[in-house]
Amino acid sequence: MSCIEWAPISLEARIGYLCAATAVSENQIVFVGPLTSHGYDADETSTLACVFVTRKSDGSFNEEVVVTPFREMCVPTHCMTCTGGDLVLLVKPEGKPFFMDGFIAVLSLDSRRWEIIPVSEIPSLTSPLCIFALGQTLYIAGNTHSRDYASLVTYDTETKVWGQLESERVGGAISNCTVVGDTAYILAYQGEGDTEEVMWSYREGEGFSRHGLLPQMIGCLSMESFGRHTIMLASLEADELLHPVSYSTVSGESVVYDRVGDESSLMSWTPIGPDVMVVVDPDYQEAPYRTAMISLPGGDDYVSAGRWNVMDPDHN
Repeated sequence: MSCIEWAPISLEARIGYLCAATAVSENQIVFVGPLTSHGYDADETSTLACVFVTRKSDGSFNEEVVVTPFREMCVPTHCMTCTGGDLVLLVKPEGKPFFMDGFIAVLSLDSRRWEIIPVSEIPSLTSPLCIFALGQTLYIAGNTHSRDYASLVTYDTETKVWGQLESERVGGAISNCTVVGDTAYILAYQGEGDTEEVMWSYREGEGFSRHGLLPQMIGCLSMESFGRHTIMLASLEADELLHPVSYSTVSGESVVYDRVGDESSLMSWTPIGPDVMVVVDPDYQEAPYRTAMISLPGGDDYVSAGRWNVMDPDHN
C-alpha cells in the first residue's frame, strides 16, 4: 500500500461532529457541523455552522465561520456542493428523512445571504444520497422507490425548473458522486448483497456510461476529485478498515493507501491547492484538522505523474 504524509493545521473553530465538506475553489474548502466554539454557549451548540478554510500563498491557512440559521438540523454526508457562486446544502432535521421535513439551503458566497427551497417543490426520491453540479444544473442523486435503479433530480439554477432523470442501466444503490471536468462520476453497488462497486460516468446530453470497477468496499465516506483522479475514503471488505482509494478517470486504475481509521470513523478529505488535501476529523482530538499528501501512480494519466503538484488537468 502507498504511504501518506501528514501535517497538522491550527484552526480555532470546533464542531461537535462532521456533517459534510466540499471544495469551494482551488484554494478553499468548507465543512459543516454543529458549532461548539467561537464564543457560543452550550445551549447554542446545536446550531449548524459553515467553516471556510483558505490556503494562502505562503502555505498557511485562515478560517471564516458562517453561522447558519438552522438549529437541530444536519446535512447528509454527501449532500453539499458549490455551483454558480453559491454553496448548496440539503438540510434535514436530525433523525428524520429528508423528504419529510428537509429543504435545500443556498448560501451566496458573495453576500452570505441564505435562500431556502422547500422540499414540497422537489420531485420525490426515496432519499437523497449525494449532489453535484454540471454547468447551471444541480443534480440530486438517489434511488427510485423500488431501489432497482438510480434516479437524478435536476434543478436549473437559472430557470428554477425541476426535472427528473432515471436510468435502468445504473442498478443497485448509489453510494457517492463527484465531478471531474464536465463529467460526473457516480459510485453504485451492482445489486443487493453485492459489495463490488461500479464507477459510472454521466455527461449532460450523453447519459450514463459504465466506467470501471473498484476494490470491494463496505462503504464510502467521501469522494472528491483532483486533476483527472477521484479520491475516495472507504472501508474495504478485505480488512474492514478505512483507506483512501484513488481512481484514475483516464485509465480506470485504482490504488489503495495506508489505513487512516476504522469502520466507525467519520472524517472528510477535501483537496485544497495543487498538492494537498484537508482532513477534518473531529474525533481525533490531538489533531482534528490536518493536511494529507499522497502520491498518485506515476505514468498513469501522464508520463511523469508523481505528486499531486504535478497533476495538471490541462497537461497533454
